Amino acid sequence: MNNNSTLKPDTLQNGSQICIAVSCGDINGVAPEIILKTHGFIRKLCRVQYAVHRELLEQAAGLLKLSVPDDIELIEPDAPVPDILPGRCTKESGKYSFASFETALKQTENDACGALVTMPVSKKAWQIAGIPYVGYTDALSKRYGRQGIMTLGRPGFYVSLYTDHIPLKAVPDKLYEEELSNFLLNLHASADAGSIAVTGLNPHAGEEGLLGQEDKLIRDVIGQVNRKIGREIYRGPFPGDSAFTPAMRRRFSHYVAMYHDQGLIPVKTLFFEEAVNISLNLPVKRVSPDHGTAFDIAYCNSPHLSCTSYIEAVKTAVRWARREIFMSDITHNF
Repeated sequence: MNNNSTLKPDTLQNGSQICIAVSCGDINGVAPEIILKTHGFIRKLCRVQYAVHRELLEQAAGLLKLSVPDDIELIEPDAPVPDILPGRCTKESGKYSFASFETALKQTENDACGALVTMPVSKKAWQIAGIPYVGYTDALSKRYGRQGIMTLGRPGFYVSLYTDHIPLKAVPDKLYEEELSNFLLNLHASADAGSIAVTGLNPHAGEEGLLGQEDKLIRDVIGQVNRKIGREIYRGPFPGDSAFTPAMRRRFSHYVAMYHDQGLIPVKTLFFEEAVNISLNLPVKRVSPDHGTAFDIAYCNSPHLSCTSYIEAVKTAVRWARREIFMSDITHNF
């Protein structure tokens, strides 16, 4: 972590300091440790409000032999404080992480904070707790009645997912003209990113129909959408096995992948520590680290714990809140 003491807190045009709301994630994972270990650095970037009880942070600090910073600003979720059970997936941790998310989200909705950073949760813990969403993007999409677009990466390399947390066998059934067209139009409106490469679904992008007909539909929709936009924004479909080569990445800084692993394998292979998750096409600005709960190293003071993705998520949220801009500016003008 580059602890640059010369950094100054970011400010809005009226001189007030930008505030970012942070949900605490799953308390049995690494999120509380990351919050405690990075707070001093994060405070140099912005004002930050954490949706978590002090009592819970004190539990975490005790387990890690750390202290809770005196200047930490907390907004307590309307939920009982559970005991931390390191590395465990529990109903109580699922309920608390969702309550923290709702609390931080409300701070963003009422403009008390300019953007939302969500720490990693366990989808299984949400399920056990009866939370009817498959993660943050699903919850936000259903809350606002519009398609949240999961976009992951770092400046100069972003991948937006046409489908995200669904079984692989269900992906072809989601691929039809109207839905793909709406997705591409919504992405263009949210992320005016210039030329965007679209991957195919099948090996070799269908090999002219020999390996499936879905890629012909993708090609047709790309043409229709480009005509609606009035210029050739989308290119493809490109075969998934060659879309992310160095030569292709010199041509394109933004991609659309048809399914979760097709898009995230290159993101995590190339930029595992610094990548972030951005939700586009929503009325709130939401960013998240691009890693999970890491139950296996929680509360171990592990040398393998990296705080980089969280720091990058906060930096992205600050810039997004400050500028009120399209994602193209965030991705290219850091």
